Amino acid sequence: MSSSFQLDDSRISLRWAKPEDIPLIHSLIKGLADYEQRPHDMIAKPENLHDCLFGESPLAETILAFNQSQPAGFALFQTLYSTFLGKRYIYLEDIFILPEFRGNGIGKHLFTSLARVCLSRGYAGMEWSVLDWNDPAISFYKAIGATKASGHLHYALTGNALRRLSK
Repeated sequence: MSSSFQLDDSRISLRWAKPEDIPLIHSLIKGLADYEQRPHDMIAKPENLHDCLFGESPLAETILAFNQSQPAGFALFQTLYSTFLGKRYIYLEDIFILPEFRGNGIGKHLFTSLARVCLSRGYAGMEWSVLDWNDPAISFYKAIGATKASGHLHYALTGNALRRLSK
């Protein structure tokens, strides 16, 4: 696997994250939490990220984006399995472009690279969720050809509700 991605834009570069990128990834996730108006939910520590991304059994992968060598964003994804399709697919957990770099094609380059990862690995495709108020992201997803998954609602069970259920 190559450490970087071939792009048609000399200003932008993408590469796979390395263990030494943990502080950068952590700061980008914090930026995402702030953007989503959820800074109080950001409790992950750099050591958590290291174990999940670069530990003995990595759970996720990260592509970093740079604009003229300045950190500009990231995509963090995991591989899941579709019983209906009988194939793996990418679940894009997070994608975030720093505000000052939005509108420069970085998001499109990240999605293009993720599509290439899917195809090269024989995956069925990719899925992600988006906050219902994030109109710029929704417009972008429609522009690249993504469609809203029909019939599914996203649920979560965490914190006190998770503890109550476990008893």
